[in-house]
Amino acid sequence: MFASSSSYVTWTAMWEIVVIGLLGGAGLTAVFSAGLVALSITRRVGGGSSAGGARNIAGWVLATLCFLVVLGGVAYGISAMFTK
Repeated sequence: MFASSSSYVTWTAMWEIVVIGLLGGAGLTAVFSAGLVALSITRRVGGGSSAGGARNIAGWVLATLCFLVVLGGVAYGISAMFTK
C-alpha cells in the first residue's frame, strides 16, 4: 500500500505538517493556559486587598512572556498563510 503511494505523497512534508500542527494547536494552547495560570497566581498572592498587597512580579513576567509567545505564533501563522 505504501509502496504505490510513495510516488504521490511526500512523507517528509507530511511529518512537517503534523509537527507544526501539533505545535501550533496543542503547543500554543498549553502556553496560553500557562499564561492564564501565571496571571491567576498574581491575584492570589496579593491577598485580594486593593490597598496594596504584595505583588507577584514573577507571575506577571511569566504571563506576559506566555502571551507574547502566543501572539508571535499567531502572527507567524498569519504571515505564513499570506506568503504561500
